[in-house]
Amino acid sequence: MVIYLMLTTIHVAVVEVNHFDKLVHWLAFTLLMSWYAQLMNGRQHQWRALVLMLVLGIGLEYLQGLNPNRQFDYVDMVANVMGIITGVLLMRFSRMHYLRWIDGLVGRLQRGQGPRT
Repeated sequence: MVIYLMLTTIHVAVVEVNHFDKLVHWLAFTLLMSWYAQLMNGRQHQWRALVLMLVLGIGLEYLQGLNPNRQFDYVDMVANVMGIITGVLLMRFSRMHYLRWIDGLVGRLQRGQGPRT
């Protein structure tokens, strides 16, 4: 979804606030990196995920520059990288494992138990 939204030629309506798109870039890459970090077991795999996310975050900005309906922006690239770093820090220094929580919630919903309160 992130790749599509970053490369699409279709105008996606967003809130008209100065630099709001930078916040969206940061949040998208924070979520992507923390999600992938939860899926990877072991430091070597997590480092690979980090490198791949950096390539994605930087590469997509260059690809946007090739699209006549989009713009290349270094500040968007910085927001992508900052989101990746935030995602790594969230997974490294917090015990926030929301994939486990979502998995548990889905399992409870499938069994008809509902969410825990």
